[in-house]
Amino acid sequence: MQYREGEKGKMHDVNFIGVKVNCPGCITNGPNPDCSVCGEHRTITFSTRPFQNTPVDIQNVTENPLEEFVSWIIDSTVSDTVAFSHFGGRFDMVLVFKELFLRGLTPDMIKKGNKLYEMKVKVGKKNWVIFRDTFNLMPMSLASLVPAFALSVEDKPFFPHMVNRPENYGKEIFPVKDDYLADGMMPDKRAQFDKWYEQHKNEPFNLDESLASYCTNDVEILMAALVAFRREFLEVSNGLDVLREAMTIASACMKHFRTNHLTSQHLGIVPEKGYDNADNQSLLALRFLAWYAEEHNVNIRNAYSKEGEKRFGNYRVDGWVEENKLVIEVNGCCWHGCKKCFPDDEIRLPNGVTAGIQRERDERRLEFIESFGVEVEVYWECEIRSMLSRDRVMRLKFKNYLDNGPIDIRSAFFGGRTGPLKLFHKTGEGQKISYYDVTSLYPFINMSTRYPIGHPEVHILKQRRQMDSTI
Repeated sequence: MQYREGEKGKMHDVNFIGVKVNCPGCITNGPNPDCSVCGEHRTITFSTRPFQNTPVDIQNVTENPLEEFVSWIIDSTVSDTVAFSHFGGRFDMVLVFKELFLRGLTPDMIKKGNKLYEMKVKVGKKNWVIFRDTFNLMPMSLASLVPAFALSVEDKPFFPHMVNRPENYGKEIFPVKDDYLADGMMPDKRAQFDKWYEQHKNEPFNLDESLASYCTNDVEILMAALVAFRREFLEVSNGLDVLREAMTIASACMKHFRTNHLTSQHLGIVPEKGYDNADNQSLLALRFLAWYAEEHNVNIRNAYSKEGEKRFGNYRVDGWVEENKLVIEVNGCCWHGCKKCFPDDEIRLPNGVTAGIQRERDERRLEFIESFGVEVEVYWECEIRSMLSRDRVMRLKFKNYLDNGPIDIRSAFFGGRTGPLKLFHKTGEGQKISYYDVTSLYPFINMSTRYPIGHPEVHILKQRRQMDSTI
């Protein structure tokens, strides 16, 4: 990828793409020259400049390699295709997404923050092109993959990325150490680089030819590593195809564990609505119903009651007072189209319908509920907030309300966000930009920690209070 100076700094433009094609059959049994899936063209390049010294099956020279690549992979797909790129979730796949977007395609994405894990584009009626990041399966640099899997491919060479600019096309130049980003290398790699540089610094560098050699070597390394990784995982997991079944090493290990080690009745599957068997209800409604029950000395059945919300046909109501045959509804203004807050019938609410249509729906719903011979009281969010502004005791009771509803077990899995808070920053005087990473402790914790099995015994706070009060 070349760069050029833009208004806000360096702009990256794709000027070379290397592709290596392999089907599951050829991955398992070795390349078959007569394979009808892979075809005869297995190494394909898309570049802005021609080259002579690197053998490939098809060389596409074009002003926009990324556009040509996306057209090729979309138009040539006749079955599900998985496109792997190393560290693509923060780099290659982001650039491809932009090109897909410009073509009017909206891929399905799995991402966390600004990191893409998977990007799927539907082609035709039933086929998909799936982009995945191999760094999530093999978390190491491309150069490290060669010794890690004892690959019989050429080692990844040093490359002067800072000279990858249009003005260097067709020239013989002599890059300096800064062009190789030498100051950012780890000590061991820097020592290797310094030794290599002293041996080659007087050799002329041709960007057109070196770019082709460097990028095709990258895809050779990645393909060989994926084949080796798949083969080894098949052996240890009794037949699990990691490239098809998983997008991260964590998911691959979990599938292996579930398939080969997890015993029956060992891990409890948490119910979708938690263990309390309660429906969702807004905190404002729960606070208001608790205040109303105390204020009017009545028992109100709500979402957290043992029976759940009262139903009339297919409709559930927020509160139900059995002794008074009274329905209490607490309506959020922006969800139900409060006439005071949203007087315009054409304004669109967060649920996608207009305020006028939502009011008509609510009116028909209330008419149906009233047909059961019950009384209905509707309280709007803005009315409740107005009451709170005037009533200090009510405000205090709202503040002291303890939400003893169901526990959301999945909330325990939420961690900190690691995406950047600022995407671009130009250093000023006395400033520098540093990047720190902490090696994950998850493997150690998972290996050394005892985990609970089965289903938990749930203690509901409200019931516990009632038990304590009777002792």
